[in-house]
Parts: sequence; structure tokens; C-alpha cells
Amino acid sequence: MDVKTISLVLIIFVVFLLFEWYQRRKRNNAINSLMTYLNNKDYDSFEKACETKEVKAYIPDYNLNYLKLSAALIQNDNNKIESIIKEFDNIKMTDAQKKALYDRCFYYYVGTQNKNKAETYYQLLMSMDGVDKNLYSCFYDTYILKGSKYLDDLLNKVENLPINQKLGHYTLIADMYRNKNDDTNAAKYDELVKELLKKN
Repeated sequence: MDVKTISLVLIIFVVFLLFEWYQRRKRNNAINSLMTYLNNKDYDSFEKACETKEVKAYIPDYNLNYLKLSAALIQNDNNKIESIIKEFDNIKMTDAQKKALYDRCFYYYVGTQNKNKAETYYQLLMSMDGVDKNLYSCFYDTYILKGSKYLDDLLNKVENLPINQKLGHYTLIADMYRNKNDDTNAAKYDELVKELLKKN
């Protein structure tokens, strides 16, 4: 290559790097401004900012919709949540993005006791590679089927867990005992949950 060609390649490379830096900076600024609105619970400003050309230009559709879903979940606005979840049907997603969305939808529908939709997202998660299928099955059995299938496994597992990981397991165990109509053991684990909460 002659000197002119090398110089031209270098200039193109530098311009490309500057463009990438500019794009990343604009994207980070847009995300940071949205996160600030969410942290301040300024949902009106958040929603207005989501509709601006700059935000739409620099934040990919999936990321922007995921932030909108987070805002709707924080506000516990069920109609908005449903509307935003439907919008994902028009967005091309990677497997990692699908997993993050399905996970969030699964726990939302479990929490709202929407059995049909919880099952839909449970089945979607169970069809994916690289997910903790045992964990989803445990939640599905306990909170949707009102079962206690995983009780013995959880009782054995919780003994060896560090104290900071026991809280969620104690809650699950208490709910499994409730499903078995064993109020005595349910109350015992409810008390363990309260004790851990006091320590934290």
C-alpha cells in the first residue's frame, strides 16, 4: 500500500472510532436521563422522554420497551403492563433478550395469579436452553398449581445455604406448607422470615 492509501485507511478508521464513541455517548446519556426519571419516580417526564426522537434514535427498541415495562411494573399499572408486553411481539429479540422478558413476565403473572399467562411464560422458559428450569418449576408448582412437590428438596437445600440466601427459601417453604394446609410449619417458617428481616 502506498502512503496515500494508508493515510486514507487511517482517516476512515479514526472517523469510525469517533462515530462509535459519539453514538455510545448519546445512548448512555439517553439511558441515564430515563433512569434518573425512574429513580425520582417522575413517570410523566419518563414517558415524555421515551417519545422523543433522540431517545428513539439512540436506544434500541427492545431496551426502550424493557425500560417502559420496568416503569409500568413499578407503578403497578396492569393495563400499561399488558400493552407494553404486547409491543414485544413486533420486536426482534435475541435468546438472551427473550429469556429476560419471559422471566419478568413469568414472575409478574405468578404474582398476579394469572394462571393462563403464567403457564404460557413457564412453557416458553422451559423450552429454552440455559435457564434454571428447576427454579421455574418450583415457583410454578407452589404458586400456580398450589402444590408442595419441591418441599423436601428445598428443606434439604436450605440447611447448607449462607444466611443471606435463606430468606427467599424460607418464604417458599412457608407457602408450600400453606398449600399442604400445615399451618404449624407455615407459621414456623413465617417466623424465620421475620427474624431474618429484623437482622437485615
